[in-house]
Amino acid sequence: MDSPLQFRRTTVQPSYTTSG
Repeated sequence: MDSPLQFRRTTVQPSYTTSG
């Protein structure tokens, strides 16, 4: 359960960071 949660969080961090 930790695997999908961490992957999703990691993919969102760089996503919003690249936008700004």
